[in-house]
Amino acid sequence: MPILRPAGTIVILGCMLPTIAASQVGAPPAEIQRLQFYVGRWSETGQMRDDPSKAFKPVAGGETCSWAAGGYAVLCEEKTEGAGGGWEGVYILSYDAAGRQYHVHGTEKPGSNIHAVGRIDGDRWVWVTDPGPDGSQVRYTFAPTGAGARTMSVEAGAGERWSEIVHIVYTASH
Repeated sequence: MPILRPAGTIVILGCMLPTIAASQVGAPPAEIQRLQFYVGRWSETGQMRDDPSKAFKPVAGGETCSWAAGGYAVLCEEKTEGAGGGWEGVYILSYDAAGRQYHVHGTEKPGSNIHAVGRIDGDRWVWVTDPGPDGSQVRYTFAPTGAGARTMSVEAGAGERWSEIVHIVYTASH
């Protein structure tokens, strides 16, 4: 029976390690806490166009973002109506400490998926999607406007050539 003792010890230690690790985890790092910028319930008004050569059309909707994963990620659900039918999506925003980058992973109706890497530039957040098959990307820029509001500009393009396709104003709602 000596073999069971070491195995039993390993099982007990294996069960205890997650508890020990959890007890050593404090508040999320400052980089993660900066995601607070997105947390809240938001009303949206703005304009969008399907193609940079077309005219903008109005859109409106809302977004709710809340802390998830024990305060290590932000989960957002968004729905807009208007131009082109609007859009509906769910997004997870997080910080990868090892890579020192912010990430957003999202799924939008009717099943398209996005991934973007983000950075903070002064008080603005800039997210750039992975390149598509044609090399094009989408850049999302969020900026605070004071009084519980922020803006989002969405641009499509590649390299130095970008065209705005969406402009949204988010206002905190209760």
